Amino acid sequence: MGAAELSELVAYSQAHGGASSERMGEFIARYFDGVDPDEILARGPATLFAAASTHWRLLDSKRARNSARVR
Repeated sequence: MGAAELSELVAYSQAHGGASSERMGEFIARYFDGVDPDEILARGPATLFAAASTHWRLLDSKRARNSARVR
């Protein structure tokens, strides 16, 4: 992913991520690292943020011990 596309996506996530926006911005930067910049441009930051934030919420959710995080 190009630096400009990544910066735009991280800025979007920090603006819309709520209380955990800084941690989420780091997660999203790593989540989309290596993705083709054309893919980022084609989908836009809102769509990509939605996809990554779904996985973020799943990873960040509390769960009972010895239970799977399945959606």
